[in-house]
Amino acid sequence: MPAPTLNGAGSTEEQPQRQPRIFMIPPVVPMKAAKSVVSTEPKPIKQRPAAKRPPLHIPPSQFGRVRALANYGMTQAEVAKVYGVEVGEIERIVGRPES
Repeated sequence: MPAPTLNGAGSTEEQPQRQPRIFMIPPVVPMKAAKSVVSTEPKPIKQRPAAKRPPLHIPPSQFGRVRALANYGMTQAEVAKVYGVEVGEIERIVGRPES
Protein backbone atom coordinates (compact mmCIF):
# COMPACT_ATOMS: atom_id res chain seq x y z
CA MET A 1 0.00 0.00 0.00
CA PRO A 2 1.49 3.41 -0.97
CA ALA A 3 2.05 6.00 1.74
CA PRO A 4 -0.64 8.75 1.84
CA THR A 5 0.47 12.29 0.98
CA LEU A 6 -0.48 15.43 2.84
CA ASN A 7 -2.47 17.09 0.06
CA GLY A 8 -3.97 13.93 -1.41
CA ALA A 9 -2.53 14.59 -4.89
CA GLY A 10 -0.74 11.26 -5.05
CA SER A 11 -3.70 9.05 -4.14
CA THR A 12 -4.58 6.26 -6.49
CA GLU A 13 -8.29 6.49 -5.78
CA GLU A 14 -10.38 7.65 -8.71
CA GLN A 15 -11.90 11.10 -8.25
CA PRO A 16 -15.64 11.42 -9.07
CA GLN A 17 -16.22 13.16 -12.38
CA ARG A 18 -17.30 16.76 -11.97
CA GLN A 19 -20.62 17.86 -13.41
CA PRO A 20 -20.38 20.68 -15.95
CA ARG A 21 -22.04 23.93 -15.02
CA ILE A 22 -24.87 24.78 -17.37
CA PHE A 23 -26.54 28.16 -17.19
CA MET A 24 -29.95 28.63 -18.75
CA ILE A 25 -30.37 31.67 -20.99
CA PRO A 26 -33.83 33.25 -20.89
CA PRO A 27 -35.64 33.33 -24.23
CA VAL A 28 -35.33 36.51 -26.28
CA VAL A 29 -38.55 38.51 -26.57
CA PRO A 30 -39.02 40.26 -29.94
CA MET A 31 -39.19 44.04 -29.80
CA LYS A 32 -42.68 44.04 -31.33
CA ALA A 33 -43.97 42.00 -28.42
CA ALA A 34 -42.54 44.35 -25.81
CA LYS A 35 -45.16 46.79 -24.60
CA SER A 36 -44.11 50.39 -24.36
CA VAL A 37 -46.05 53.39 -23.22
CA VAL A 38 -45.34 56.37 -25.44
CA SER A 39 -46.78 59.72 -24.55
CA THR A 40 -48.12 61.69 -27.49
CA GLU A 41 -47.28 65.01 -25.85
CA PRO A 42 -43.81 65.65 -24.46
CA LYS A 43 -43.67 66.87 -20.89
CA PRO A 44 -42.72 70.54 -20.69
CA ILE A 45 -39.33 71.22 -19.16
CA LYS A 46 -39.41 73.77 -16.40
CA GLN A 47 -36.52 76.17 -16.63
CA ARG A 48 -35.55 78.59 -13.95
CA PRO A 49 -34.85 82.13 -15.06
CA ALA A 50 -31.15 82.91 -15.05
CA ALA A 51 -30.33 84.90 -11.94
CA LYS A 52 -27.94 87.77 -12.45
CA ARG A 53 -24.99 87.45 -10.13
CA PRO A 54 -22.77 90.24 -8.99
CA PRO A 55 -19.27 90.08 -10.48
CA LEU A 56 -17.22 87.45 -8.74
CA HIS A 57 -13.80 87.87 -7.29
CA ILE A 58 -11.17 85.51 -8.72
CA PRO A 59 -9.28 83.74 -5.93
CA PRO A 60 -5.47 84.00 -5.99
CA SER A 61 -5.21 80.23 -6.50
CA GLN A 62 -6.67 80.74 -10.01
CA PHE A 63 -4.33 83.54 -11.09
CA GLY A 64 -1.94 81.16 -12.86
CA ARG A 65 -4.80 79.61 -14.81
CA VAL A 66 -6.13 83.06 -15.77
CA ARG A 67 -2.69 84.09 -17.03
CA ALA A 68 -2.33 80.87 -19.01
CA LEU A 69 -5.75 81.26 -20.62
CA ALA A 70 -5.10 84.90 -21.47
CA ASN A 71 -1.61 84.27 -22.88
CA TYR A 72 -2.27 81.08 -24.81
CA GLY A 73 -5.35 81.42 -26.96
CA MET A 74 -8.19 83.24 -25.22
CA THR A 75 -8.81 86.95 -25.27
CA GLN A 76 -9.07 88.74 -21.97
CA ALA A 77 -12.77 89.35 -22.65
CA GLU A 78 -13.32 85.59 -23.09
CA VAL A 79 -11.47 84.84 -19.85
CA ALA A 80 -13.54 87.49 -18.06
CA LYS A 81 -16.71 85.84 -19.37
CA VAL A 82 -15.56 82.41 -18.12
CA TYR A 83 -15.02 83.77 -14.60
CA GLY A 84 -17.97 86.20 -14.68
CA VAL A 85 -15.89 89.27 -13.92
CA GLU A 86 -15.07 92.54 -15.62
CA VAL A 87 -12.23 92.69 -18.15
CA GLY A 88 -10.40 95.08 -15.79
CA GLU A 89 -10.07 92.26 -13.25
CA ILE A 90 -8.36 90.07 -15.88
CA GLU A 91 -6.11 92.97 -16.92
CA ARG A 92 -5.12 93.44 -13.28
CA ILE A 93 -4.21 89.75 -12.93
CA VAL A 94 -2.37 89.48 -16.26
CA GLY A 95 -0.52 92.72 -15.58
CA ARG A 96 -1.07 94.53 -18.86
CA PRO A 97 -3.99 95.31 -21.17
CA GLU A 98 -4.40 93.30 -24.33
CA SER A 99 -3.06 94.99 -27.50
